[in-house]
Amino acid sequence: MGVNKLKVDFFGEGVCIKKGAFNDELLNRMKLTALKLNQPVEDAIIDPYFYYLLKDAKVKSIEDIGQTIVKGLINTHKNRIEIWYKGKKVQKLTMNDLNNQYLLFPLFQTKTKNIELQNNLGLYAKCIEIGLVARYEIMVDNFSFDSLVFYTFKYDGEVILSTVSYDNKYLKLKKKDTLITYQNGYSII
Repeated sequence: MGVNKLKVDFFGEGVCIKKGAFNDELLNRMKLTALKLNQPVEDAIIDPYFYYLLKDAKVKSIEDIGQTIVKGLINTHKNRIEIWYKGKKVQKLTMNDLNNQYLLFPLFQTKTKNIELQNNLGLYAKCIEIGLVARYEIMVDNFSFDSLVFYTFKYDGEVILSTVSYDNKYLKLKKKDTLITYQNGYSII
């Protein structure tokens, strides 16, 4: 275990896509509750009053509907990544700096994975948020940019920065401070 703190902050626009994980009984209760609101279930899951009417101890908000499929920083002009070591900012960059196709030699290591949801049937909730999307931290002995790896997803034509690792250890998510600017519920049948 190291003695110096390495911190990586993701600022800008973020996305979070959750897939609902419900049993048949809960899904039927959700459909009946959505009917009381005169809304389809896809629209009702982003309505806070829906969860009050549902009266389920396990599902109190949109945060409780299931597993997170995609979460991270969207590649827009608003994004910024800051790397801090020993309480000092050592690097400030954007996601374009991580894109190795425009560079003669790569500045940072990146690993990319494609995500397809077309064949994955279910009920989904998508949130777009702005602010401090993620703050990752780890204690290290020495810092080297060569040991830092950024993980990205390609989803729906967008590049999303999801997490970061150092010396093959994922940094722990310590803080998130965002404001939701857009929410949408949809289903893939």
